Order: sequence, then C-alpha cells, then structure tokens
Amino acid sequence: MHTISDVTELIITSNKSIREWPDMLAGDELLATALLDRLLHHCPVVNIDGKSFRLRHIEQSIPERD
Repeated sequence: MHTISDVTELIITSNKSIREWPDMLAGDELLATALLDRLLHHCPVVNIDGKSFRLRHIEQSIPERD
C-alpha cells in the first residue's frame, strides 16, 4: 500500500461499514485494523446512505403485479 499510495490514487468501494470489516476478514480484527490503517491514512471517507442506484433502476423497470 505504501508503494502504491506514493504513485497513484486508489478508490475502494464496499457495501460494508468499516466496523464490519473484521467479520469480512474471517473475524481477524488485527488484520482488519492493519489494513484499514493503511487504507485510511491521508484519505477521505465518503459514506453514502440509501438504496443502490442500480437496484432502484431495476425495480423501476419491473412492472407491478395487480
């Protein structure tokens, strides 16, 4: 991560909150902490709350049943 962050920008998206990352990494809180420490160092975090744009689009295209 250190080498990458010096030469390029990186965008990571997830549908999981930061608090849920240890569970995604087999319950390894130490690994999640180390990974998040490197990912979040000198970067903004943008939380987007709400329905998925893609799912909303699909739901609108499906006709309702009577």
